[in-house]
Amino acid sequence: MAGNEPFVVGGATDSSSLVIDGGGVALSPAFCIDSSMPDLRFFARSLSTNGKLEVHLVVQTRAGLVTAPFSRVADLAAGSMPSWAPTAPLALSGGVTAPGGRTTTARLGFSVEGHGGWQIDDVYIDPYRMG
Repeated sequence: MAGNEPFVVGGATDSSSLVIDGGGVALSPAFCIDSSMPDLRFFARSLSTNGKLEVHLVVQTRAGLVTAPFSRVADLAAGSMPSWAPTAPLALSGGVTAPGGRTTTARLGFSVEGHGGWQIDDVYIDPYRMG
């Protein structure tokens, strides 16, 4: 969708973002994570007062896919972010990150519970790492 968070974190040419309507689901492309990547953040805004954004880390393991919800999902309750704002750091822990010295493939799953929608932009894994 046209529209970007107002802080232009992704650069001046960044002009679109993801919108997920109530009941909708989005899955990110695969990316690599390792034990040196403690958290992620992104920009979001709720488009109504009736829809909770849930975020899950989906990790490929030898046993198959493991899905872990983030502990701070409560921060993303309907109406909690009516204007664009960065989320609090969401920990990539919970036993689903890669063991020390190894990487694993992961995806982010976003879903909206309820009738409201959410707009998401500029997801950064370990945003403080790059200084």
